[in-house]
Amino acid sequence: MILDLEERVDDLVVEAFLGRGGAAEVYRVADPRQGRRFALKILVDRALAKSSRFSTEAGVLIQLRHPNIVPCYAFMVVKERPAMLLEYVDGFTLHTWAQTHGLDADVDLKWRILHGILDGVAYAHARDVLHRDLSSGNVILPREQPGTARVLDFGLAKLLGTDAVVLHQTRSHVGMGTIGYIAPEQMTDAKRVDARADLWSVGCLAYELFAGSPAFPQTDYVAALNAAWRRGYATIPADMPPGVAALVRACLDPDREKRPRDCVAARSMLG
Repeated sequence: MILDLEERVDDLVVEAFLGRGGAAEVYRVADPRQGRRFALKILVDRALAKSSRFSTEAGVLIQLRHPNIVPCYAFMVVKERPAMLLEYVDGFTLHTWAQTHGLDADVDLKWRILHGILDGVAYAHARDVLHRDLSSGNVILPREQPGTARVLDFGLAKLLGTDAVVLHQTRSHVGMGTIGYIAPEQMTDAKRVDARADLWSVGCLAYELFAGSPAFPQTDYVAALNAAWRRGYATIPADMPPGVAALVRACLDPDREKRPRDCVAARSMLG
């Protein structure tokens, strides 16, 4: 661990270690003066703290303010490593929630979650910010309001660079993004993706939300890439709402020219 419990970072006090992936460690910190808690995400690579591009891109992300996006309040350097101060959300990742509640959850709740994800993604895209690592581990459902989906880490993959490894604690990753959620063109050339790569990921999230399991269960890069190119996602359950099934099929088309062009087009498929 980079930080110890009860250690101070400027005016913040470390309360808990929340987890680690290959790219970052996350801590819950408190500001005694404000009586508020935050999530402090410390990126592993010290070199990023000295990158002018990191600072420039970070300024864009701080401006993203939307009910379905977890806001970033500040970028800082902690022990020579770049770090982000985020809103702390007490809740579950969509990955965990889908496994534990997905099959039994109210359909209306699932609709609200899906629409919230689309709203957050649409807002960022309108400001020329792509996610590029949109997975069920990067969507938080607040414990008190699970219907208000909150998307994490918008633009982080771009900040980390095209050769970065962005990790999720339960699934394998390679290049930029999460295996099982990455559009096939992103797995082969991450530099030239556009909004339709995020819409591929939306299709994966819609499937997982309504089916309770991932559309692409493969954890091996080559197997996942082959499955993506041949439309080899898991069978769509017969009880999946028709609009959602149509969205999944359209978003998971390996030819990005055949996918919805944006979130507005994707939402229109839901009826």
